[in-house]
Amino acid sequence: KLYGAEGAALFQQEPAQNGTASGSIAKSIMMSSKSIDEDNSVSWGRLKRKLMIKILQSKLNKSDKDKKTKPTKFVWATGGHSAAAGHGNLFKECYTMVLGQFAKPVFEAIGLDFEVRPFAMGATGSTLEISGCVPQVFGTDVDFFYWDYGMTTGSCTHCVSHWVQRAALLETIPAFGFDSRHFADVMKETRDQGFGVFHFNRREHDTLAKTFAKSSGMSLEEMNQKMPPNIRGMNCDKRDNVGSENCKDTKWSKYDDPNEPCNKRMHQQGWHPGWQAHALIGHILAQFLLEVLDDALREIHTNAQASDPQVFLDSLVKQQLQDVADFRAKKFKVTWPFEKIEKKPELSNDVIFKQPNYCSIARMPAQMRYEGILLGGPKDGDFMDYSTYDRGHKQTEEFVFGAPHEKVEVMWTEGVYQAHCTKDMLQIDHPDWFLGATQNTTPTLILPSDREIEAYGDYTQQLVGYVSYCRAWPGAGFDKKKELEVLNYDDSFDNGGYNITVNGHLVVDFIEVEGCIFLAHKGGYKFPKNNQGRFEFQFFTNLADKYVRFTTVMVW
Repeated sequence: KLYGAEGAALFQQEPAQNGTASGSIAKSIMMSSKSIDEDNSVSWGRLKRKLMIKILQSKLNKSDKDKKTKPTKFVWATGGHSAAAGHGNLFKECYTMVLGQFAKPVFEAIGLDFEVRPFAMGATGSTLEISGCVPQVFGTDVDFFYWDYGMTTGSCTHCVSHWVQRAALLETIPAFGFDSRHFADVMKETRDQGFGVFHFNRREHDTLAKTFAKSSGMSLEEMNQKMPPNIRGMNCDKRDNVGSENCKDTKWSKYDDPNEPCNKRMHQQGWHPGWQAHALIGHILAQFLLEVLDDALREIHTNAQASDPQVFLDSLVKQQLQDVADFRAKKFKVTWPFEKIEKKPELSNDVIFKQPNYCSIARMPAQMRYEGILLGGPKDGDFMDYSTYDRGHKQTEEFVFGAPHEKVEVMWTEGVYQAHCTKDMLQIDHPDWFLGATQNTTPTLILPSDREIEAYGDYTQQLVGYVSYCRAWPGAGFDKKKELEVLNYDDSFDNGGYNITVNGHLVVDFIEVEGCIFLAHKGGYKFPKNNQGRFEFQFFTNLADKYVRFTTVMVW
């Protein structure tokens, strides 16, 4: 129905077992990089083992009638840029949502809850603001991370390495997928450290797309008559939906009513893929994941140990822990350090890569917002429903410059939310921000809060006192005349225009690292903790009718 008989055949080849059989085109696309895994079996085996563990845990939970437990979850989280976020499309059309739509019923059939977190953010790379906040953005329970920041990360190998190393510290021992033509060395290192690593091969994906029937020269009426929906306009003169005008007209989905507001969407640029391109990627990822799941079920069915599920489960967990033992013991070298950190003897890449930290981030999407960790409130917010979590405050001049604010407030700006579309969600990534200060107020932020310690653990004794701060980028809906200039950190802290204290110590210097800055006081880059092992930030400006925005603070 979606791809026609010829296209469907590509998805219906014999399933792979033990990572050795040919499998479908999906397996070929995800496991073709010999530079990561020479025989294509190690990473497959690790992901299969993770799925076997989940299946056995679910079976044991159900067999214990005295134990009230939630369904065992498998969590897939995508991090990436605007294309990965589905900009220009309806949000439900982005490839991670398509993956969830097709994989969830199959997982549910065997007792697992499959959850997708399509947490890509527009104009965002694999940089410190995200890599330093992995649990806060994606959650602490992720089983599979999908990295899709290639367009916004360039050749910044240390940025990719830091993101992966911080994600790998999660207790879940996650697997990783990469959509990038680069960074094979990082992928191989991650695999050698004991994790399952997969590479979405764009060349093979592009070859697949070119096998679909050509649309060039056909009218829309001819396409509708002769082609299934998912390939109309995909194979054109140059690439998907590029060529003749009719090809371009198939790129974005539309309601039949020409006056429907949801048809008028922001971000429909040439570099953003349309709904068909997203659907193809989502179907490939779903097919791949379900093939590994099928292999896991077959092994459970045939394995002699499976007659005692608890014994079998214990053996699999032991194997998984053995694979990552050295990594979890922090016995790994920081292969691609931040060069600017290396030049500051007081700062340590070992700490920034390996040690636990805390982060408060206002940007969306972020799991700490949906779980009520940042602002309190419900713990089960839904990223598809604004009413299920605390959104903070709408930006208005009255609120910003009104009564003094004792604490740092989370703000959202109406102009970037595309609220004109009421039938569908268009995007969930929004540049929400913290109101740092106005002339009339010096708000306070404490990191970590009690809720953050409860959610992420008590690491206060391990903190060395590094403090990082990330500015908010100006964008649509902001009054730049009243916003304190933050594009250049030097301007922000110059002449007392904007100042920060940390536990009473005035910030007097900083070093910029991948879009954020590490702060320094007159005693250096290590800020002393208060009596509770925490950090109290105060923000202030002496400029009339100005306000300060930032998005993230982190402490190590």
